[in-house]
Amino acid sequence: MSIRNLVFLSFARTGSNFLLSVLANNNNNTIKAIFEPFHPKGCLNLTDNESNKIGRIFDLEINSCQNDELVKVIHDKPVRFLKKTQELLITEEKYLMFKIFPGHLEIPKLERIIEKLESSVVILKRRPIDMFISLCKAQKIKEFTTRDTTNIEIELDADRYISYHKNLKKWHDEYKRISLKYTNKVISVDYEDFIGYSEENIYYLLYSKLLSNNINLNSKFNLTSKVIKQDTGSIYSSKVSNWELFFKKLLEKNQLETLNKF
Repeated sequence: MSIRNLVFLSFARTGSNFLLSVLANNNNNTIKAIFEPFHPKGCLNLTDNESNKIGRIFDLEINSCQNDELVKVIHDKPVRFLKKTQELLITEEKYLMFKIFPGHLEIPKLERIIEKLESSVVILKRRPIDMFISLCKAQKIKEFTTRDTTNIEIELDADRYISYHKNLKKWHDEYKRISLKYTNKVISVDYEDFIGYSEENIYYLLYSKLLSNNINLNSKFNLTSKVIKQDTGSIYSSKVSNWELFFKKLLEKNQLETLNKF
């Protein structure tokens, strides 16, 4: 059976956990989801048993996905890791789905995955200012997945944001280059496209988008995700205590365009 990697090239705070969970929960027999296999702390969605199976391939006797030796070998040999994951962990699924963020892998290693393994690539993004606000809130409370941050107020530093955006754009440009080079297309999914829709609606929007690019998933919505939206606020001045000053500084530096696009 031919297995494809379904690779989401993305960034922190894009809603990727939620969107990938929506896909995974409704494709139990079609998708094997391992979410962040190249996270610096380990492939956190592998069970201890699965980690042990993978470890044996690399002559490691382990019982945790956070084993330092396993993390190192996964990062050193990402193509072999993914091949063996397909062989050992997939029974009937058609896709091995995972996401990669900046800093998870060096660009040459990321490029080699797309070059050597049959892959469909999706670039998942979000309005840059929303990503930055979400990141700053999560860093303030040291909680990145489960806590409601709607009422957490922060201050923003314009220079830090400009530097952050510059790095985002560099990675986004690399993502597009790699996708075009090895798949001859750029499939782009924008988090803003799903605002206001129910989870069932979101699934069908994702399903249709992927289907139009020859990624064939389950056509029926079955299961609601348990992932929560951390920030339900929508007005920037209510999220950021110094919003007007921050906005003014971006205006002075001719950087307002960076708020909405890469």
